[in-house]
Order: sequence, then C-alpha cells, then structure tokens
Amino acid sequence: MSGFFTGLAFELIEYIINSIGDVNDLLSLALTCRAFSALIIPWHIEYRWISCDFGRKSLWKTLSGKPFLVSRLQTLKHLFEHDFSQPAIMP
Repeated sequence: MSGFFTGLAFELIEYIINSIGDVNDLLSLALTCRAFSALIIPWHIEYRWISCDFGRKSLWKTLSGKPFLVSRLQTLKHLFEHDFSQPAIMP
C-alpha cells in the first residue's frame, strides 16, 4: 500500500475496513488502489451481506468450515420458504 497506509499495521487496516458498513463504500475504497482491491474484494465484499432461507445447506457448510468468512458477516436476512418474491442472494 502506498502513502499514509504504508506505515499502518495490517490489523489496523482490517479494523478500518471492518468498520465500513456500506458495501458501496467498501467497493469505492477497493477501487482506490490495487492493494485495497486485493484485500477488500475477495475477503470483505462477498460475505458482508447474505439473504437466503435457512435450508441452504451448501452455504452453512461453507461458513462452518471458514470462520474467517463468518467474522466478516454483518447482515444475515432470513427468507421464509413462502417468501419467493425475493431471490436468494448469497456469494
């Protein structure tokens, strides 16, 4: 990373990124430089918000095996089986 962020500890950069609640803001930060892009896009954007029914076993299997992805989860919306008006959104 260049500029100001060069001297910051990785944990502090992770803390800053985890504090950003809006996915659009995360994407804007990721687009500022390649270093942020490499950190934010694969590890923070995809599992920040999940909307699906609890019967989606493949998702829970993935999350149970990768606790670092669960640590980035900020919103989990449960869609009931009868609520098919909204598509399931998941990575």
